[in-house]
Amino acid sequence: MFIKFLRCICVVSALIATNSYAAEKVIEDYEIKGLSGDLENNVALYLKQLIGEKPTRTLRRYAQKQVQNSIKALGYYSPTVEVIYDKDDSELIVKVERGPATRIEAINITPNGDGQNDPQLQALIKNTNLKQGDVLNHGRYDSAHKKIESMLLELGYFDAKWPARKLEVSIKKIVLLLLL
Repeated sequence: MFIKFLRCICVVSALIATNSYAAEKVIEDYEIKGLSGDLENNVALYLKQLIGEKPTRTLRRYAQKQVQNSIKALGYYSPTVEVIYDKDDSELIVKVERGPATRIEAINITPNGDGQNDPQLQALIKNTNLKQGDVLNHGRYDSAHKKIESMLLELGYFDAKWPARKLEVSIKKIVLLLLL
């Protein structure tokens, strides 16, 4: 009787230890394959947030979506992203083919009213960090928009409004039309 009791305790202890070990698996590191420079750094910002998370299918799908979005922010709208875990589920491995770059095809920043003749505003618009032919970078686009808005306020155009603010991306043509 005592031996049966001891066996039961051993089996239960082994099950608890196994379940505890399995439950403690978390992402400890990540590896990015196929990217370098700003693209790799931007993807890394998203993946760092996943350290300490449990390696699940849901997390893998989430990581894939985050990687796609981080690449899209730098002008690559058609990436191929594969997210896998290593053999012991402690490392997230991301394989990326970035696809073609989305380039700025046209920029149209045209102030109306008094701003049309304001030399400071015209100089800022001319020297914006958005150039035709450049790869789209959402950060630069937002920065240019904010600089122009700030300059409008600084110059006293308090009632200035954007009649149209568009960022049109054509995946088929891989081009961008900016209207600020």
